[in-house]
Amino acid sequence: MIVEVFAKFTNFLKDKKLLTIFLFVFLLSPIIALGKTCYVDEGEHSGDGSKDKPYRTISKALSKGCDKIKVAGGAYSERITIPAGVSLEGKGSKTKIKDKVFMSDDTEVEDLSIENGGIVVTKNAKVKINKVKIEDSHTGIEAEGGGKVTVVNSTISHNGKGLYLRYGTDVDLRNSKITHNKEEGVDIRANVDGIITGNAIDSNKEGGIEVIAGKSQLTISNNSIRYNKASGIAIQFYKENSGLGGLKIAGNTLIGNGNYGVDCKIPSGGNPEKNYWSKSVAFSFNKISGNGKGALAKFCKFSVEEMQRATKTEEEIKELERIKQEKSEEAKRKLREKMQEELRKKKEEEERVKREQQKRVDLELKDKIDQRRDEYIKQCSYSQNDQQIFQQQKKWQIFLFGPEEEIIQRRQERENKCQEVIVKLQDKLKEMKTEEVRKEVESGLLQELKNQQEKINKDTEEYKNKFGLVSWLKKIFGKSS
Repeated sequence: MIVEVFAKFTNFLKDKKLLTIFLFVFLLSPIIALGKTCYVDEGEHSGDGSKDKPYRTISKALSKGCDKIKVAGGAYSERITIPAGVSLEGKGSKTKIKDKVFMSDDTEVEDLSIENGGIVVTKNAKVKINKVKIEDSHTGIEAEGGGKVTVVNSTISHNGKGLYLRYGTDVDLRNSKITHNKEEGVDIRANVDGIITGNAIDSNKEGGIEVIAGKSQLTISNNSIRYNKASGIAIQFYKENSGLGGLKIAGNTLIGNGNYGVDCKIPSGGNPEKNYWSKSVAFSFNKISGNGKGALAKFCKFSVEEMQRATKTEEEIKELERIKQEKSEEAKRKLREKMQEELRKKKEEEERVKREQQKRVDLELKDKIDQRRDEYIKQCSYSQNDQQIFQQQKKWQIFLFGPEEEIIQRRQERENKCQEVIVKLQDKLKEMKTEEVRKEVESGLLQELKNQQEKINKDTEEYKNKFGLVSWLKKIFGKSS
């Protein structure tokens, strides 16, 4: 058998044409399989892209057909388009791209930061964004539609919008922070499918998540959605995409948002079908409390059962139904006690959230006061012109003629200005409801101003009481006459 196989292989090699093809495929296949890894370091002279002689710019590496580009720490001020099949890997926050990054199909960026540009995912592209920090951009991540956008372990903050996902995008957003953006944290158009889970979406200037329900099959689960200026989640109807949605909202924490925990909106008008929101949304046990206008907007017209599902577990719902069916007074009493306890805890939670929000406001006011600290101190200090006038009167002049009225007046004017500053600061402190923040300002800047005022007052009194020969003689002869 072995002899026969060897003989056939020998005959195969005699055919020169087949031998050439065989050798070409055999020799080139390892090169094709391995791909090309290139290195970039903006602190080095541009080399051949090897580890020892890296390219100086990412653009150079992209132009050389590299499949995987490893970028050293540094600031790269270049707008780049990553071709299909290419990955870009940095060295964490040390690697900064200071312009826009366009991602094509089957591309990946990992372990770097992007400033002043953000990421644009081109139409129908499938991309992965891992451990990336994006800030100070018009939009953190913008998907032009179609394709799939996977974002994990990333931070998207201090941009215009956080994420903007256009029609038809498939999204996988996990374990990321979307915070302090000037507009929505996540803005989702119609027909967007996928998962948003395990994220912290907080302190955005508009809503935490805004999503057009039409044709979207989206699971929003186990996210912390807090302190957004509008609602935690806003579900929208657009007449251009009037189909029902398939949204699953489960296990989220929606606390301290400016409007509702969950809101329903019709931004462009139109008439959704009856029970549109109920048919488009399925709830399951979310923790919702301390939101400005309540847990769920009345405009949504969710039923009592749906509202229960939104905030309670299946076990809790079954327990409520069991108690409801019981006619005994004991069951009613227990239900009443349980509801009172829940109400007490809810009120405590709301009060705690209010205290946190008030403290944030008070700290912002304190920051504004601290920024004007030098201005306040200056108002309670002698000006350079004052000092010059004070120094013009010599000791012998004081001894002969006594204190000058102009100097006394200037000292008193400075004391009055200082008093005005103190009164204004005390009025600002009345706005502070957080005692620890107020006391910090009182014991710090306010006390310093009062000490300065007391010193000015003491200086004025000492100066007014200085001996003057002429004044003294006038008093003596004035009395004798």
